[in-house]
Amino acid sequence: MSKDKIPLIYLGLLAFGVSILVLSPSVWSVIFFLCLVIRLIRAKSVRVIQLSVFCAFFVLLSCMLLFWKNERRETFIFTHPTVVNQELSVKVDTIKLDGDWLTFTGGMSQGNVKCGVKITSEKEKEWWSGAGSGIVLKVDGELSLGESQRNLDGFDYRKYLKQNGFLGVLTITKIKKITQKRELSLNVLRRNAIVHSEKRFSKQMKELVTGLLFAHFSKDFDENRELFQSLGLLHLFAISGLHISLFLHYFRRILLRIGLTKEVVLFLQVVFSIFYLGMTGFATSVWRAVLQRNSGDLFGLSPQNAFGLTVGISVIFNPYLFFTASGQLTFGLAFLIAFLTPALERFRGLKKEVIFTISLSFGILPLLSWNFYEWNVSSIVLSFFLTKVFECFFLPMIVVLFFTSFVFELKWLNVSFDFLAPFTELKLIIGKPNIVLFFALLALTIFLIWIIETGRWRYFFLYFVMISGVFFFQTHHLTTMVAMVDIGQGDSFFIQPSVSTTATLIDVGGKREIVSNEKWKERKTSNNAEKTLIPFLKSRGVQALEVFISHAHEDHYGDVLTVNQAVPIKTLYYPKGAEKQAGFRKILLSLEQTGTRIHPVLAPEKIGEMEVLFPKEEVNDGGNNDSLILRQTIGGRSFLFTGDAESEEEQLLLLEQANITADVLKVGHHGSKTSSTEEFLDKISPKIALISCGVNNSFRHPNQETLEKLGKRNIFIKRTDENGMIYFTVDPFSATLGNIKSVRENVREK
Repeated sequence: MSKDKIPLIYLGLLAFGVSILVLSPSVWSVIFFLCLVIRLIRAKSVRVIQLSVFCAFFVLLSCMLLFWKNERRETFIFTHPTVVNQELSVKVDTIKLDGDWLTFTGGMSQGNVKCGVKITSEKEKEWWSGAGSGIVLKVDGELSLGESQRNLDGFDYRKYLKQNGFLGVLTITKIKKITQKRELSLNVLRRNAIVHSEKRFSKQMKELVTGLLFAHFSKDFDENRELFQSLGLLHLFAISGLHISLFLHYFRRILLRIGLTKEVVLFLQVVFSIFYLGMTGFATSVWRAVLQRNSGDLFGLSPQNAFGLTVGISVIFNPYLFFTASGQLTFGLAFLIAFLTPALERFRGLKKEVIFTISLSFGILPLLSWNFYEWNVSSIVLSFFLTKVFECFFLPMIVVLFFTSFVFELKWLNVSFDFLAPFTELKLIIGKPNIVLFFALLALTIFLIWIIETGRWRYFFLYFVMISGVFFFQTHHLTTMVAMVDIGQGDSFFIQPSVSTTATLIDVGGKREIVSNEKWKERKTSNNAEKTLIPFLKSRGVQALEVFISHAHEDHYGDVLTVNQAVPIKTLYYPKGAEKQAGFRKILLSLEQTGTRIHPVLAPEKIGEMEVLFPKEEVNDGGNNDSLILRQTIGGRSFLFTGDAESEEEQLLLLEQANITADVLKVGHHGSKTSSTEEFLDKISPKIALISCGVNNSFRHPNQETLEKLGKRNIFIKRTDENGMIYFTVDPFSATLGNIKSVRENVREK
C-alpha cells in the first residue's frame, strides 16, 4: 500500500464521530458528525468512503453491544447486591496494598469487578504483597455500581467503571477460601516483575521503574503524579506512549545491527509489541502506541494514516475510548505529533525542536482545560529539556537498572524530582470550557497546525489573542453561582459573583485522621478537598479566595492549607477567640507565612455583601456554639449560614436579632437534633433548608427529629448525602435566583 493512496485519517475520524453521536447524543455531536460526513464526501474517493462506512458500521454494532452489556450489568447488580460463596479469580498484576486495605481486579463469570477487602493481620499483608501466581478466592461481599458523581465537574467513579468495562465494585466482607495454582501468563509475569522491583529498589525508584516499564502506579506515586501533572509533564509517564516508541526504535536498531533482515525484524517487532503490551496491563497509551507504530511499519502508512487506522480499530474495540481522560490525552498527543511532524520537515536542528515543543504545548490545551482545568506555563520550557533527558538518558537508565537488579540489590539508589517543585508556582487556572468554548479551542488547534504548515507566522499573534479570549470567558462566568459543595461529613459553601475569578468560601471541610497504633495498618492519607472542593474551584476558574471559617472544628477548617496551596486565600475570617484552639492557631500561623491576611471578626460587621450576625463577643475556644452566623442576599433571596450553631447559640441570635428571617437556611450542625429548635425555625421561616452531611456518616446526621420539624413546616429539604452538590445560579439578565438544582437528581442507587 503506498503511503498516501488512501487517506485513512477519514476512517478514524468517522469512527470517532459515530461513537460520540451514539454514546453522547446532542445537538453538538450531530453537528460534529455532519461536518465529518461533509469532509469525507469532499475527499471524492469511493474507496475511502467505503472503508469509512464499513468501519462506522462496526463501531455502531460495538455501541449496540455496549448498551446490551450495560443493561445486563445494572440488572445483575440490582438483583444480586449480596454475593455468597462467589468464586473470584484475582488478576495478580493489579494487586495493590495501602496499609490494611487490599485492592485488585477480580474476575467473576459475569465480568470483571474492582475488589476491596480489609487485611486482618500483618502476616496476611506480607503474603499478599508477595503473591505472584494464579489465585482463586471464594468470598462473601457486597456488589455495587460504584459511587456516581457528587460535585459539578467532579470524578464519576461509576462512569469510569462502565467506560472501562467493569461490572462494578465488590466490597469483600469475608474471604472463605484461597486457592493458589501455578500459572504462566502475561499477568503473572507482570506481577512478578512488579514484586521484584518492590524488593530490589528503594521506594521512590520502585515507583519510577514499575510506572515507566509496566504502567503500574501505586499510592506511593501520587506525590510524583501531582508534581508532573501540575507541571504539565504527566505525558512523560506513559500517557503519550512516548517510551513505547523509543523501546521499539531501540529494539529495531539492535536487531538490524546484528544482521537480521527487515522482514524478520518486523515480525519480531510485532511479537515483542504484543508481549510488552501484556506486560503493561494493556494500558490505553501503550495499546495506541503499539498499534500505531506497527501499522505504520507493516503497511508503509504515513503518520496521519497510521493514526487514523489506529483510531478506527481502537474505537471498534472500545467505543468509550474518547470519553476517558487517558484516551483523550494519549490520542490527542498522537494526533498533534502525527500532523506536526510532516509540517515541520522543512526545519532542522534546534529550531525544529523548539517549534515542535511550543506547538505541542499549545495544541494540547483544549484537553488540559477539559480534564485538569489548569496549565503550567513552564511546561513549554520543561518539556523541551526533560523530554530529551527522558529519551536519551532516563528511560535507557531505567531499563539497564531493572536488568541489573537481578544481580545487585539497588535499594541505595534514589532519584528525586523535588528540584522541579518551584516550577509549580507558574501554573494558570484556566477553568473548564463549556461545549461551545471547547469546540472553539479545537478550532484554534487546527488553526495553529495550519499556521505551522503554511509558515504564516504573523497569524500566531492572532491565535494567541483568540486563545486568551477563550480562557477569559472560561474563567469569567456571566452567572453568579451559589453552591453547597459535597465534601462528605463537613461544611463548605461556595459563592462566586458573575464575571469574577474571586470566590467566597464559608468553611472548607476536612476530616479527623484516625491514626492506627500499628504501623502496618497505616494508609496513605489524602485531603478530602483534593477530590471534592479543589477540582470544582479550578473548573470554575477561581483564582483567589475569601474564606470564612465558622468555628475551630476540623470538619470545617481541616483542609484549608491544601485549598490555599491550590487556590490562594487572600483573606481568612474567623470568630475572634477561636485562635485559642491550638490546632486552629497553628493553621493560622501557616497561612500568614504564605501571605494570607488573617482577620478575626465579631458582629456587627459587614464584609462586602456578607453580614456577620454572631458572635458579638470574643468566643471561648471555637466550639459549635461559637460559630459564625452569616447572612447574605443573593439574587433577591437571603441566605443564612449557621455553621454548627446549636440551640444555645440559636436562642442568643434570636435575642439579638428579633426580626431575622431567611429564604434559604444552611441547617446548623449537619442536621443534628441539638440544632434547629422549633422557635428558631418559626422565626427564621425559611422556604429551603440545606443540610451538609456525609453518606452513611457515623453521627447519623441528619437526625430524624430535625427532618420532621422541617417537614412539618413544609420547608423544602436538600441534603448532600442524598443529592450531592446543591446549587443555585443567578440569571444575568433578571438578576434573580434560579431554581435549586443538585448533581444527583436522578441517580439510580444501589
